[in-house]
Amino acid sequence: MRRSKIKSSNKKKSNKLTRRRLKLYASLKQKKFRRINNLFIVEGPHLVQTAIESDWDIEEVIVKTEKTEFIRKLKLPEKITSILKEAEFNRLSSSKSPQGVLAVVKIKHENIDKLISKARKVVVADNISDPGNLGTLIRSAAAFGFDLVTCVGDCAEIYNPKTVRATQGTIFTIPICELNSPKDFIKKFAKRFKVTVISPRAKMSLWQAPKISRLALILGNEITGISPLISAKADFKFKIDQTNRVESLNVAVAGSIAMYKFARVK
Repeated sequence: MRRSKIKSSNKKKSNKLTRRRLKLYASLKQKKFRRINNLFIVEGPHLVQTAIESDWDIEEVIVKTEKTEFIRKLKLPEKITSILKEAEFNRLSSSKSPQGVLAVVKIKHENIDKLISKARKVVVADNISDPGNLGTLIRSAAAFGFDLVTCVGDCAEIYNPKTVRATQGTIFTIPICELNSPKDFIKKFAKRFKVTVISPRAKMSLWQAPKISRLALILGNEITGISPLISAKADFKFKIDQTNRVESLNVAVAGSIAMYKFARVK
């Protein structure tokens, strides 16, 4: 398993954060400062360990004074691990019940065209604004063998703490890219992939879906649906059969069902 690149100097760190770094890390609760500083925070032992074991760059690991056993249990790299008192730690945490360990991670930038050229099965989040739904779709994409997640338009931010938490660490195991608009999506995907829409208004059942060699699976906003430009370019449109006791499925549930289906098609 690959280990993260650990940023450190030749001098041993004092394990005490400066006020300047504390202020910087506290600002990462806001999207603006995550993007400006190219950093985001993951919280909890599972996410921190997954980040360390990935190939993402770790800026710093921070442990609450009362939870220093995590240094041993998670085999945290001492050179970049700092210890904070509870009040200071809570300034950095976005959780209602902080677990006592977090990591500051550098945002990874990859070449979108290279990611697309390597992919065979792609999940496309079209204006999905809820971070929990987006994170769950990322998690399901990793579980069902998809190669790439693409966020189009006004999606929830990938590095939002709620999105990151919902991925349960899969943010570090599956490539994710962002496109500004449906027009950008059409330009990069329409000629290379079979654009496949999941919609309750489709006529064909998902269970009738054939094997699709290069699949771009489109999941839209629960209120506004699929962007008209993407819908107009669809090669396939499928609905998920359900009883009349519910009007529609949550997009993360619908997307997970569809991914499972296409993972099973031989």
